Amino acid sequence: MISTDAVIDIHRRIRAARLSRCGGDEWVQPPANWAKIIRESWPLVWSQEPSRCPDGWVDLLMAFSEHAVELGGGGLYHDAFENVITGKLVIQRFYDDDRNGRLFETAHGYQTASVAICRVCGEAGDLRRIDHRPTRALCDDHFQGV
Repeated sequence: MISTDAVIDIHRRIRAARLSRCGGDEWVQPPANWAKIIRESWPLVWSQEPSRCPDGWVDLLMAFSEHAVELGGGGLYHDAFENVITGKLVIQRFYDDDRNGRLFETAHGYQTASVAICRVCGEAGDLRRIDHRPTRALCDDHFQGV
């Protein structure tokens, strides 16, 4: 289980990634090729573009990528996507050389954080389910728009 301090640090890192990308707290739509940019910016973390991830989680993926580099790598990730049943981010590893479990715990922390971040705009959100549709992490505005 991830500690409260680690969760706070992850949310701080996600906010810092947003500030770096957007220049402020306001959401700015990422470029259409954001998955390619992430792959090229962190080639030791990603073996391919994490292109199946919703746009609202781009800052989360940027923060995770930088965090993985700080931890010294140890695993090459090949995909990130939204689990259609749980609404949670899934980060898949291509191979594992994570002898002390730090990368696994860190990836788990970002996956857990994803349920509180709107998949559309990156603002604070909650897991929501409408009728028989899949569960999604949505803010109030995007929940109303569904």
